[in-house]
Amino acid sequence: MASSNMGTAGRTPPLSGAAFAPRCPARPEHGPMERRPRRGQTPEQRFCGDGWDCRNPGCTSAVLVPSPELIARLAWLDARRDPSKPKQPEVQHGRLWLDPIL
Repeated sequence: MASSNMGTAGRTPPLSGAAFAPRCPARPEHGPMERRPRRGQTPEQRFCGDGWDCRNPGCTSAVLVPSPELIARLAWLDARRDPSKPKQPEVQHGRLWLDPIL
């Protein structure tokens, strides 16, 4: 039996800052998104930023808003790059890693 709040079951109400919540990228008419609880996240997940989920039942859209720490780290890495060399994608473990600051 499907619940009417199937998409939000087990989630907490929107946290502070919900006035600044991103809108659903797939369907903006769904309204502001709900921030994922940080409780239970690893330090690495918290460093990456805040996850937001669409509150509309049945919509699976999600957004990751980068943390200020991640933005600062990426800026620091970009500042250390030799400006005489063009930016090139890196290949690590057979995968292509693209520079997020391009």
